[in-house]
Amino acid sequence: MEMDSAFAAEKAARIKAEEALEDARGKLASLQRQLLDGPSVTSSSNVNTASGSMVWGGLDHLGDGIAIYDRDHRLVTANAPYLRNISLDLAAVTGLGFSEILHNLSQNGHVDLEGQDPEAWHNQILERWSLETIPDATIRLDSGKYFKIKDRRTPNGEIVSLVVDVSDLMQICAGINTISDGFVIYDRDEKMVLCNQRYKEIYKLPPEIAHPGNSFKNILQYGLDNGHYAEAIGREDAWLKGRLEDHRRSDSALEQPLSDGRWLRIEEAATPDGGRVGLRVDISHQKAQQKALDQARAAAEAANRAKSAFLANMSHELRTPMNGVVGMADILCETRLTDEQRLYADTIRNSGESLLKLLNDVLDFSKIEADKLTLHPEPFNLEHTIHEVVMLLRGNAIGKGLELYIDYDLFHPTSFIGDQGRIRQILTNLIGNAVKFTEAGHILVRVVGIESDAIGQQQIHITVEDTGIGISEEMQSHIFGEFNQVEDVETRRFQGTGLGLAITKRLVELMDGDLWVESTKGSGSCFGICLTLPITETKEVEPETSSLENTRILVVDDQEVNRTILERQFTPVGAQIVTCASGPDALRKIESGATFDLIITDFLMPEMDGIELSMKLKEARPETPIVMLTSDPTVLGRPEIQTCVDKVLQKPSLRKTLHETLTQLINGASDPQANPSRIENRDVRARLRILAAEDNQTNRLVFRKFLEGEDIDLTFAENGQQAVDAYCEDRPDMIFMDVSMPEMDGKTATRIIREMEQSQNRPPIPIIALTAHALPGDDAAFLAVGMNAYLTKPLRRSEILTAIQTHSPSARTSLVKAG
Repeated sequence: MEMDSAFAAEKAARIKAEEALEDARGKLASLQRQLLDGPSVTSSSNVNTASGSMVWGGLDHLGDGIAIYDRDHRLVTANAPYLRNISLDLAAVTGLGFSEILHNLSQNGHVDLEGQDPEAWHNQILERWSLETIPDATIRLDSGKYFKIKDRRTPNGEIVSLVVDVSDLMQICAGINTISDGFVIYDRDEKMVLCNQRYKEIYKLPPEIAHPGNSFKNILQYGLDNGHYAEAIGREDAWLKGRLEDHRRSDSALEQPLSDGRWLRIEEAATPDGGRVGLRVDISHQKAQQKALDQARAAAEAANRAKSAFLANMSHELRTPMNGVVGMADILCETRLTDEQRLYADTIRNSGESLLKLLNDVLDFSKIEADKLTLHPEPFNLEHTIHEVVMLLRGNAIGKGLELYIDYDLFHPTSFIGDQGRIRQILTNLIGNAVKFTEAGHILVRVVGIESDAIGQQQIHITVEDTGIGISEEMQSHIFGEFNQVEDVETRRFQGTGLGLAITKRLVELMDGDLWVESTKGSGSCFGICLTLPITETKEVEPETSSLENTRILVVDDQEVNRTILERQFTPVGAQIVTCASGPDALRKIESGATFDLIITDFLMPEMDGIELSMKLKEARPETPIVMLTSDPTVLGRPEIQTCVDKVLQKPSLRKTLHETLTQLINGASDPQANPSRIENRDVRARLRILAAEDNQTNRLVFRKFLEGEDIDLTFAENGQQAVDAYCEDRPDMIFMDVSMPEMDGKTATRIIREMEQSQNRPPIPIIALTAHALPGDDAAFLAVGMNAYLTKPLRRSEILTAIQTHSPSARTSLVKAG
């Protein structure tokens, strides 16, 4: 390091010269006596002869200049470097006074006065010798070199002058002074070696403090005495001790506040000789920026909390009336209506559903944007989840004349661990979009499993293929952005927030999965997701291949995709599948003498529908069982179907349901028809007693209508206090508890009921929360007060019935999304 070399050179020169002077001290004393007692100092020849023989021959070889002045400040002798630096020879200057030599240097331009008056410079250097301790001085010659003059007075009053070349050091110091940060060097004894001007300015150090040789502790003490250090006020001694310890560590960095509001970053490092090199950087601007950033962040977080609270409140305020709108529309659609009345009722219901979807998108996007959306993995059945979504969207598809198919491989696992609710949401978005943007044809949900490298996990590919309008290549990446939609003449008529696919993408990424799209404009689209999920430890019940092995099955369907799916479902278990694309083709097969163990036919086909075909097939083959697949639930009401069809299944059917139905019919087993929309009375002692706490009159009406015809005694409470009172008077079998109610909310009421059960040593009854809130943390809050499950408004009849079947008469201990 150049700086270290310069300091070392100066120190070595000083030590070398001082040692030489010490060795010659005795000889110089003798020389001085000769000079004083002998001839005049103007006899330079005698002096030179004496000194040359004793000392100066050796001193001429030193790199630094040495001279001796008598007690009258006249030059006695000097070595060659000293004379060379003042541009004179010994003969010319011996006997001259120090003042005359200085005058010669200043007047003849040998010294760079740096703009100073020659006489003032002369007096400044000369006056040093009048002081008891002579301070050092630094001069710059016309050659550009810098010299430090170190003068010492002997006991007899003579002056020994040492002149050291410090040009390299001064160049380094000049560079250091250009640094915008404070720079300082301390030696191993914590004495200041040098510092730049910026260091002095930062700490407001006067010259008598910021000078070489002063200790670091003294400099700190000066700052303490003048109140420079804000964090030291009132604890000066402890602060000083800690600051010295920081300074003595090999490498240290810290931030230091000053009393005037400024902030410094202190960085120090050890030098090879044990000293310290330090920087002082003013970071006041950065601190101000950081403070402003922290304030802005705090304001943003406060605004985000306010937004979340607003969304939660708006969710409640919107969902509460929507529960009445959608619920009453559902009830109205189940009554006898004219075609015009049904159109109006369907419009109300569909508009309410659209509003609910829009609200859910906004809430979900808000949670994702704030990174507050978390996953809740739990065991679930993937095939059932897909089937539920398809059945939910089937009504919209039927209204457009579309077919919905599921191709789930027969031997593919169904039980996984994952966030069923979020996977259902992903599928609802993808399948819902497919229905929305498809005018004719079908939508196919295909599930393919791939072995994962991780033990106990399965990689799942789910694709949603449609025959819709398609997406141009340049728009395929655009559609996954927030608030983005494909904007063209064909899609502009479809309304939406533009958030569905953005939310889907973020959800898939949250599950460490992939989402992609393949599409050709005008030829449909295929959206796919890939997820890797753990398989549950529950052993999958695989179909018994022997039950359908060598069974001949005739499949009649005008849609090739459904014929292919059915063939893929039953060929692996040993069945022999024969397919026909129409009723007449099937009849020709039968008339040609072909025999089958079972016939599967679609209901809606051109030329000849499934009922007409089944009637003809029964005439020809009365012993052959016939299964009809249909997407139209009204087919069950057709009287002729009872005589020609052995079993009607809704499309799409679960693999297990389809397989068991065929096995039962082929084996001749009975198949009692169960009504899934009714609740079995599992409590033989009495009707199920349910208490519903709901403050909204419309919602109470909807709730009552949903449970009409069920084997239930239903009572209502209009707030939490009434619910607690009703519990005390007549302990119900189950409680549906609205969360937000006047006087006492549902969580408080639940907490009181749980405390009463505990104090009375009673088993807990199931309590289901009814909530319009949908923000993170709500489910944990429900669990904390003792609720068993929650339903989100607007309520669905199927969800309420499922909750009753699941949680009554015995309550579960875990919180689930009921329904």
